[in-house]
Amino acid sequence: MKTSPWKNERVPESFTAAIVVLDEDWRFRYVDPNAENVLKRSVDELIGRTIWSEFPEAVDTVFYREYYRAMEEGRTVRFEGYYEPLDLWVQVYAYPIEHGLTVVFQDITKRKVAEQDAERLEARNQAIIKAIPDDLYMISGAGVIVEAERGGVGPTDDTKSILGRSIDDVFPSGVARRFHDTITRVQSSGETRVMSYRLPASSSLIASREEVVEDDENSMRAMEARIVPVQGDGVLAIVRDVSTQRNLERQVLEVTRCERERIGRDLHDGIGSLLSGIAMMSSGLANAIEGGEDVSAEEVREISRLAKEGVSQARALSRGLNPIHVEPDRFVASIEEMASNMKTMTGVACYLDDPDDIQSLKSDVATQLYWITQEAVNNATRHADCSQIAVGVWIEEDDLLIRVRDDGKGLSEESRSGLGQQTMRYRAEVIGATLTVRNREPTPLRRAKTETDTDATVSSGVDVICRLPIWKAIPDVDHRTENTSQENQATVRS
Repeated sequence: MKTSPWKNERVPESFTAAIVVLDEDWRFRYVDPNAENVLKRSVDELIGRTIWSEFPEAVDTVFYREYYRAMEEGRTVRFEGYYEPLDLWVQVYAYPIEHGLTVVFQDITKRKVAEQDAERLEARNQAIIKAIPDDLYMISGAGVIVEAERGGVGPTDDTKSILGRSIDDVFPSGVARRFHDTITRVQSSGETRVMSYRLPASSSLIASREEVVEDDENSMRAMEARIVPVQGDGVLAIVRDVSTQRNLERQVLEVTRCERERIGRDLHDGIGSLLSGIAMMSSGLANAIEGGEDVSAEEVREISRLAKEGVSQARALSRGLNPIHVEPDRFVASIEEMASNMKTMTGVACYLDDPDDIQSLKSDVATQLYWITQEAVNNATRHADCSQIAVGVWIEEDDLLIRVRDDGKGLSEESRSGLGQQTMRYRAEVIGATLTVRNREPTPLRRAKTETDTDATVSSGVDVICRLPIWKAIPDVDHRTENTSQENQATVRS
C-alpha cells in the first residue's frame, strides 16, 4: 500500500495516482502531471481557480456531493464517478486535510467500458435465451445436468428437479448411452453434433426414465438435441421437440405418394384414354383408306377434336404440377382460369363469385393468395363431397378478402389438422394475412348482389376466409390511412 503524504491514509499499490489539492474555498493549490493528463488541463490553467468554475458540469453530481461530505464531515470518501464532458470514469479517494482536501484519482474508463460491454452482452444473451423456444441444458463432462432452462421461460420447478442429477438417472438406459457417446465425441472433436431420440408423450422435459415403446408411434415424442462444446469439460445441449416436424414430413411423404397415384390415374383415365381413342380411330381410318372406302371429313375432325382435348388435359395437369407465378395485374383473371380448369378436371361446378375490381396486387401477395385459393378449392373437391364451389375476391372495409365456400358435408376432425390447412395457414402468415376455416350455417352459397336477392341456393358446407389489410396487398397504399375510399369498398354478405 502507498501512504498519502497529506494524511495517514492508504491507497492500493496498483493505484496509479493523479493528485490535486483543493483549499477550503475549492481553489486548486496543487496539480500533478498525471492529473494534467487525465483532466486535459495544464497546471497554469487550474492553479488558483475553483474546481466548480473550471468543471461546472460536476456541480450536483456525485463529485460535488462526496467532496462536500468529505470536507464537512472530515472523513475520507471513496467512490467512482463519470464526468460526461470528458467522457471520463474515475475512481476517487478524497482525504480531508487542514484547510482543504486532497483528491487522489485514477482513470478507470477502459475498465468501466469493458464492464458495461459485458453487462450489455449478458443482457443480450439472456434476452436471446428467453426468446429461443428450445430448452437449454448445461451438462458436465461426467454427464451431470448443472443448468437447465425451458425455452422462452427459463428455470422452472420441473427443470430444477433434474439439476445435479446424472443423465443415467433421468433417461432410459439406451438414450443415456447415446448421450454419453455424443458428449465424448463432441469433447474430443470440438465440433457440434446432433442426436435424435424419442420419449413418451407424457414427459414434459427432455428427459424421462420411462422406457421407450418403439412400436407405439402415437404415444411418442420425437426429440432432437444439438450438443455444443463449451469452455471447460462440459457441453451445452440445445433440445427441441420435433414431433410436429416429423409428423409433417410423414404427411408430406404420404401426400406425395397419393399425388403420384392421382397423376397416374389422371394420365391413364384421361389422356391415356384419349390417345387410345385417337389410335383406334386413326387405325380404322387407315384401314378404310387402304380398302378403298370413302373417309368423311367429320371422322378426321373427330380425331382432331380428341387430340385438342388431350392437349387441354395435359396443360391442365401441368398447371397443377408446376409452381404458379401470378401476374400482379391478373390476379382475378388467374383465379377465374383456375376455377374453370378445376371444373374441367373434376366436374365440380367451380366459379368466381361476383369479384370486386382489383387492378393490381403486390407480386408475392398475388402468388401466395393464389396458392391459398387453389388449396382451398382442391380440399373442397377432394374431401367435401360438394357439387358447387364459390370463390370470392372482395374488398371489405380496409381488407382484401378471399373467400372459398362449398356446399359439401363440412369439416371433419381429421381435416382440421391436415397438411392442406397447415400449408394454407403458413402461406397466410408469410404475407401477414389471417386465415379462418370453419363450418358454415345454411346460407346462400353465392354473394347476394342486392338485399332482396333470392336466387342464391341455401346450403351448408365449409367457409375458408383469408383476410389481408389492403396496405399489405395493394402497391402504393399508405398503411396509415384508416379508411379506404368508398369507390373501392364493397360489402360482403353471408
